[in-house]
Amino acid sequence: MQPSPTDLWATKATLDIAKSENIQVRVVLNRISANSKMAETIAAELPNLSKNSLGNRVLFASSIMEGRSATEVGPSTPAALEVKALAEEIFKLLKIKSAKEEVQENAEEGLETA
Repeated sequence: MQPSPTDLWATKATLDIAKSENIQVRVVLNRISANSKMAETIAAELPNLSKNSLGNRVLFASSIMEGRSATEVGPSTPAALEVKALAEEIFKLLKIKSAKEEVQENAEEGLETA
């Protein structure tokens, strides 16, 4: 959600529905401006806030113009690093191994059998 009062109000209604249905939820702040006081204020109002967020990055929009993602266009850019960190957080919540963890595990197994 974007860090704005109207998005907060709308999101709170959705969180109430999820809570009544006993559904686990995380809110991801998106399009955050650097040093945004509004984002800090909104974040303080959200109990289900993800640890990672997405900044207001030009690369998100420009990569779509190419039909690609920020991680494809600029894998080591701040935008891509934010996406990767968010993906890792989601994988951990869902107890799914990420590609990075798979590579590490395979490397460790290779060392153990050598």
